[in-house]
Amino acid sequence: MPEARKDDTTSLEIQCLVCGKRLYTSAPYTKENCWGTCYDGIIFHSVGNFGSTVYDEDGGEYIEAVVCDECVKKRAKRIRRVFAPYERPKAAEYEEFDPSK
Repeated sequence: MPEARKDDTTSLEIQCLVCGKRLYTSAPYTKENCWGTCYDGIIFHSVGNFGSTVYDEDGGEYIEAVVCDECVKKRAKRIRRVFAPYERPKAAEYEEFDPSK
């Protein structure tokens, strides 16, 4: 895996949701690529749920967050693996998440 560098113009800097560690994507943001993939972390997508007081999607949208591999390993007992079909979105636009909206 190539090493992501801060001065790499093909990367987008993102932060781990848990610890704040800086991570980099494998490609720049585009409508076709979204965050693409990230080095040393996992990108999570969520459509929220009815019980959340922070986020529940309103048709055709979701939120994304990244958790670094180190945080995933440290908290692996809190994570479950689900065996079900999943299709990654092919094109999207994004904006910063504001939980007050």
